[in-house]
Amino acid sequence: MQVEHIQVLLVEDDPGQVTVIKVLLKRAQGTQFELRVATDLDSALKELAAGGIDIVLLDLSLPDSNGIDTFLKVRQVAPRLPAIVLTGTDDEQLALELLRRGAQDYLFKGTIDARLLIRAIRYSIHRLASEQALENTQMLLIQAEKLRSLGQMAASVAHEVKNPLAILHMGIEYLGEFFFEGNEQMVDVVKEMKGAVRRAEAIIRDMLDYSSARQLELREVCVNAVIGQTLAFVRHDLARKKVRVETRLADGLSPCHLDGPKIEQVFINIFTNACQAMPNGGDLTITTTEKVVETDDPEAERDDADGVRFRRGDKIVTVEVRDTGSGIPEDKLDKIFDPFFTTKSAGNGTGLGLMVVKKIIDLHEGKIGIANAVGGGAQVTVSLKCGAGTNGHSVLDGNKKSG
Repeated sequence: MQVEHIQVLLVEDDPGQVTVIKVLLKRAQGTQFELRVATDLDSALKELAAGGIDIVLLDLSLPDSNGIDTFLKVRQVAPRLPAIVLTGTDDEQLALELLRRGAQDYLFKGTIDARLLIRAIRYSIHRLASEQALENTQMLLIQAEKLRSLGQMAASVAHEVKNPLAILHMGIEYLGEFFFEGNEQMVDVVKEMKGAVRRAEAIIRDMLDYSSARQLELREVCVNAVIGQTLAFVRHDLARKKVRVETRLADGLSPCHLDGPKIEQVFINIFTNACQAMPNGGDLTITTTEKVVETDDPEAERDDADGVRFRRGDKIVTVEVRDTGSGIPEDKLDKIFDPFFTTKSAGNGTGLGLMVVKKIIDLHEGKIGIANAVGGGAQVTVSLKCGAGTNGHSVLDGNKKSG
């Protein structure tokens, strides 16, 4: 039987009570409690700041703090950590106030036995985990509703705006060609107007892509071949920015059940973003691997923020795309897939490209993650489940180097 390990911080200045808690915790079956003891609030806060604690058992009356303020100070340092208040005062009003402020339980020292204490610890940890999971689910539902609304809005707005933008574009071209030739100031103004219209058109195009990316036309596709085709699409941009490309594509990858054009759109966006992150040149490394998910694999049997999961025994192909650019500010990483969010300078991005990319990967029941690479630059990781197609058509493997 696997033994559960729980790290407990006991904040208590009475040696007798410390001994009692130690004895009670030793009676637990199936759980090993690792007990740390702090005899004052200052020591407790330092222990909490150091991390590694699963739950706090807190006496409110300490040499350097007393009453509900003791709990509030602990809560300020460790707001997401379950806390059980141990007190010699059987005060129901105080207990209710502490529970309202976020305590998981309130135990009167005179009534604690091993069964009550151990059950309270376990329930507190599991209850807080459930509350956090519920909060995450609620946030996901809110985000999903926002994205659904954006998709509905995109389809209607795009059709209303697309034609007027086309007319503006033609009008600006006409003015620039026939009225302002030789007038450098007006030529610059026309150039800025053209750029503004192109940016507006790009936003409309991305909104249409997002609203239309709802159904897939699936067939057996080799990811290596998709990467090779996509690199051909962006080779001019790569060459112009002096970006060196190295491909490390695994031989004999199993085919995946994919919508080829949409997956190409994913990698075009990823490669283009990497290229733009290296304006003075750099290295782009693309690696593909295949594996079978095991039970101890980080991919296995877990719900991510996007609800995607791979199960034990699933065969998946992973694509890692790493650049040597400036990377992404750490405080921006969790917003990278948000609508209209971009780390690019004004006028160089719509903030919708990665949102469309993530939606396409979600539709394939895959997973995408973006992180800063060790040593600099950014790394995008895309995982797709291998599977047989239904129409019998497949794309042959492609595995070559370009530079």
